[in-house]
Amino acid sequence: MNSEEYLQLEHEVTELQYELSEAKKEAEMQAKRADDVTEEGVELWKELEEVRKQVGTLTDALENTTSELDAAKTRSNKYIIELQKVKEENEKLFSEIEVLRENSSGYDDNLLNELEETKRELEEAKTSAGDVLSIENDLLKKENEELLRQLVDGDNDANEKAQKELERAREEIEDLKNQVESAEARADKEHKRAENAISGANAGYDMNSFAGLDNEDAISEILTLQDEVNRLNSELFEARQSQADGEAANQKSRYDDLKQLAESGIEKDRQIEKLKRDLADLIDEVEMLRLNGSHDSYDSPNSKNGGASPRKLKQEVDALKDVNEMLRKQVELTKRDLSESQDKLRQEAERSAMELEAFAETLQGVDELRQAAESMSRELKWYKEKEKKEKKRYAEVKLQTLNEVSGTDRMDGALRKLDGEPEPTDFFGKIKSSLAGAPPLHKMESFLNLSQHGKPPSGEKTHRRRRRRRGSSDKSVMSAIF
Repeated sequence: MNSEEYLQLEHEVTELQYELSEAKKEAEMQAKRADDVTEEGVELWKELEEVRKQVGTLTDALENTTSELDAAKTRSNKYIIELQKVKEENEKLFSEIEVLRENSSGYDDNLLNELEETKRELEEAKTSAGDVLSIENDLLKKENEELLRQLVDGDNDANEKAQKELERAREEIEDLKNQVESAEARADKEHKRAENAISGANAGYDMNSFAGLDNEDAISEILTLQDEVNRLNSELFEARQSQADGEAANQKSRYDDLKQLAESGIEKDRQIEKLKRDLADLIDEVEMLRLNGSHDSYDSPNSKNGGASPRKLKQEVDALKDVNEMLRKQVELTKRDLSESQDKLRQEAERSAMELEAFAETLQGVDELRQAAESMSRELKWYKEKEKKEKKRYAEVKLQTLNEVSGTDRMDGALRKLDGEPEPTDFFGKIKSSLAGAPPLHKMESFLNLSQHGKPPSGEKTHRRRRRRRGSSDKSVMSAIF
């Protein structure tokens, strides 16, 4: 291969590499375009889905609109049918009106005669209306005065009853407070006494010294506490019972008073409503008379009297309205005072209930004090029984010790008489008594020798044995002491 061919091949290779790189770039661009197209396709797909959803919602809305349109059509058909029925009824009514017009021409004379009779009756009523209305106005005035007097009396009675109830409730509350304070003072006093008794009992009853105890004062103190607690319980029970009875009676009387006040208020409301109706009727009659009098001539004296009396009656009616308004306001004030009195009574009842609860807590404290006193009494009784047992056991031990000491003393005396030796000094007797029943060792040895040999030794051996026994006994006694 020559150099030209080699160069040509290299040139072709470079061209192929360039074309290959261009092809790669083209492929990358195509891949990028494909990715872009894919993304656009995905976005278009999403937009298509949204469009489908919108189409679905529009379809639903269209269906709803069509259903509403159908319903509107059905309603319009019903309205059209009803309109046709109304038109038919109107036509029937027009036809009936025409028939009545045709038939009413024969009744004109009768109507004119009836109108004339009505006018005459109205003139007669005008002449008698003044007297009747004046009498009714006088009666209304009397009734208003009576109502006003009853209202004032009712207010005074209600206020006096409310004041009495409040005073009674205050007195009851003061009594309860005094009872509670006295009970608390007694409870504190008894509590202090119980604490002193308990402390004295605990100080007096020591487990190491039961011999010199005196429990009569503590027992009498406990009995006094128990009597005082029982007396307090009985007083509290009586006070609670009397308070419950008085409270029930007070509640009943309050209920009766409130019931009477409510009934009187209701009755006054009824009377006021009746007066209002009567006034409305009178006003209507006056207006009717005035209207009827305006159509007639005022030349006759009867018509002049009829025109003058309604104005006076109007003034009197206005005055009665003012009086009734004043009565209504007073009734409202009475109701308000009644409600305030009821609220005060309810508050007093709540306060009394709270004080009763405090009184019950005090009673509970007294009960706890009584229980503590009872437990202390049981403890003192147990200590006393234990003391008796200790004293009895101490007496038995003492008697046994004395018996043992007296036996050993007699045995020593007998041995000394047999040996012919003088009695020992008082020093050894004191030592023996201080040992509290411990027998000497030489006596035990002598008893052992007698039991072993059967007879006492004789001669010098016996004397040496006695001397040795005495020396050993003295040494044993001194060793026992020290």
